[in-house]
Amino acid sequence: MAVALHVYIRDPQEDCIAAELIFYGEDEAEADRRRLAHLAGCEAYAAAETKGRVFEEVEDIDSTDVPCPEDFEDELEWEASGDEDAE
Repeated sequence: MAVALHVYIRDPQEDCIAAELIFYGEDEAEADRRRLAHLAGCEAYAAAETKGRVFEEVEDIDSTDVPCPEDFEDELEWEASGDEDAE
């Protein structure tokens, strides 16, 4: 089993969900570590969190449902930037 941590960001002007972020992990703790790493570097996400416009949902998924870069090699050209392991 694996976990998909869905983070929804509400747009207060439009009263709708403006964005969804999904953080994957072998368990909820790993997915949350990835969420926190993103939160630390994303001003828009941090602002929405501070203003209470974020809600989360944890979904148990099969580990084979966790996407990997090879799933997208036909659609995207991955740049060799040296930070492939960065979260």
